[in-house]
Amino acid sequence: MATKVSDAVPAVKKKRPAGSAPSGAGEALKLKALVDQVTATTGGKKKDMRAAVSATLQALGEALSAGQELNLPPLGKAKVSRKIDTAKGGVLIVRLRRNAGDADDEKDVSEGVAAAGE
Repeated sequence: MATKVSDAVPAVKKKRPAGSAPSGAGEALKLKALVDQVTATTGGKKKDMRAAVSATLQALGEALSAGQELNLPPLGKAKVSRKIDTAKGGVLIVRLRRNAGDADDEKDVSEGVAAAGE
C-alpha cells in the first residue's frame, strides 16, 4: 500500500518578503549552477559539461528508481529508504551517508579489505 505524499511530508511553506534571496542553507543547487561549477573545475566546454552532468544525473536517477544503492565517493553512500507512488509520478526518500572525514580524502576501496579467513 502506497502512502500519500501529504501524509508523509507535512506541508510547511515559509513566506519570505518579495525581492529577498533564499538563504544559503535552504537554497537548492540548480542544474545551471552545477554545470557552471563543473565547467570551472574541469576547464571543459560548457556545452560538453552540460551534456555530461545531465547524463550523470539521468543515470543516478535511474539507478535510485531501480532500487540500487549508490556508493560514490566523495558524495557518499545513498540508498532509497522509501518509495511513495503518486498520481504525478513517485517520490523517493533517499538516505545519504557521508564520511566524517574530509571530502577531498580519496581512498582505494580495495585497500584494507581482509581476505576470507582473516
